[in-house]
Amino acid sequence: MERAMEQLNRLTRSLRRARTVELPDGRRGVAGRSVSELLSNSKFDVNYAFGRVKRSLLHIAANCGSVECLVLLLKKGANPNYQDISGCTPLHLAARNGQKKCMSKLLEYSADVNICNNEGLTAIHWLAVNGRTELLHDLVQHVSNVDVEDAMGQTALHVACQNGHKTVSF
Repeated sequence: MERAMEQLNRLTRSLRRARTVELPDGRRGVAGRSVSELLSNSKFDVNYAFGRVKRSLLHIAANCGSVECLVLLLKKGANPNYQDISGCTPLHLAARNGQKKCMSKLLEYSADVNICNNEGLTAIHWLAVNGRTELLHDLVQHVSNVDVEDAMGQTALHVACQNGHKTVSF
């Protein structure tokens, strides 16, 4: 069990640094167990403190674009709508960083695009801030109100314009 915990700790450290790590494949692992089996059978705490922002492994995987890890965590029951201390969901982080594959998988597992973080920002606000119009088209079909305002009374279109993005179309 001690070696299993070390494998999980290595996975977590690599996700924090947004790097890959050599882990056992599906046939071999610690005592012949796969990483997915280690994750599903452990009492490993998947929340880690990053300064004042407490995020889950799912948040970290979405943030750095680790689709394989994200899917594994979702299959094992990770909550795609879990909000960190700042109110961000994994979908917020994937949108902020333009992680299209992660966004698609999170939506497939019922991530709610209408959740606002503590500042009132939704995933479409994050896409608009960063000018990711190619991803807006994928996400907007799931949004109930494209004119939702953040805590400052600004819509996604407002924040796109403020950040110098000239082409935002819903």
